Amino acid sequence: MRINTEKIIKKSMQRNKNSEQYYAVVGLEFKNRRLRQSKTLTGVSSHTCSPSYMSKIENGKIKPNRFVMNEVCNKLQIDEEKKKYLFSISAKLNVALNSYFNNEIELINQIYMEGKGFINYRFKIIELIYNVSNKKFDDAVEIVNELGTLIPSMCEEDFSIYMLFSGILCYYTGDYLDGRELLLKLTNSSNEYITLLKLKYLFYFSYMLNDRVAIYDYEKYKNLLIETGNVLMLEETTYVLGLYLLRNKCLHEYSKVFKMIKNKKYKTNLSLYTKLLINPNIEIKPEWYKDASEYFKCLALIRNNDFSFKDKILSFKKEIEIDFNHLILEYLCLESDEEKYNYILFVAKPSLLRTHEMYIFKYFLEELNRLALKFCRYKDFVNMYNMFNEE
Repeated sequence: MRINTEKIIKKSMQRNKNSEQYYAVVGLEFKNRRLRQSKTLTGVSSHTCSPSYMSKIENGKIKPNRFVMNEVCNKLQIDEEKKKYLFSISAKLNVALNSYFNNEIELINQIYMEGKGFINYRFKIIELIYNVSNKKFDDAVEIVNELGTLIPSMCEEDFSIYMLFSGILCYYTGDYLDGRELLLKLTNSSNEYITLLKLKYLFYFSYMLNDRVAIYDYEKYKNLLIETGNVLMLEETTYVLGLYLLRNKCLHEYSKVFKMIKNKKYKTNLSLYTKLLINPNIEIKPEWYKDASEYFKCLALIRNNDFSFKDKILSFKKEIEIDFNHLILEYLCLESDEEKYNYILFVAKPSLLRTHEMYIFKYFLEELNRLALKFCRYKDFVNMYNMFNEE
């Protein structure tokens, strides 16, 4: 299942920019609940207000008084706790956004569970953040596509958060070009967490696409992290920059970046990756990969012709870390060149057509070139070489 990014972008360009209307979302919740409970405007407004007044509440055209709000909540079976949540839902959404940036998953889960049962679009955005945080990506895609029909009714900040997490979700589903396009369409926001997350994932997209703007995107994100006092978040981003520089053999710049990193696992990964990339014939010593991440440990074991992890290869597909690629692991575990040749054509190539991971594409292209020469099958190599130009 994939996000309909084309529809989102089209609707985003057609929408009018709406300012925050506090009671508009409350009105939407009332309307949705009333319809689900098969109640009429007359039935809900009876002994409280007129049906026309109730209609204006539902459509966000009027700010009702406290008495009316309480009576309507009672008739629609919204208890006291839910009522407090509904009236503070905008603040709840912002807490969920901030918590995502700070990786406070438990707080996001709590906010989601407290509001479970609401059906207005603002809670749906909270649900989207919850699903992305908990790696429930299929559920998140459904919510994104469902919310796409409600774009015109969203206020500006809600729409920005929706666009942001639609783009972030594209990163986790491997739709890197679509995700980057969504984030680039996202207008500048006064909310620093929206801007921080936008810049972070633009950098991640550039890294996955092996785009030369990755260094520029890193600098923008780094400067804003420093400016907003989020210096602790720099470590992971600098590590990813180190991976990018290593991949592209920018060794002079890489050595400067390596010195900036303090995290032991990151340093171990980079040091091991350096040996794997720069010294293709060296045997990797166990102490070099003892504290490395699973992916780099597997690469080291393969280099030493140790395939003890091979039975776990299917479980590795669940990994979505930025420094992990299951295609390469699966490929390196194959024994014969014929198997490798078919893997490139029928597994790696279709995946790369969707993700456009350019570093991985170049790796498999070089491998296909080697195998095509061996088997005298040059047409397959030419087709793969031209495949991005044909789109």
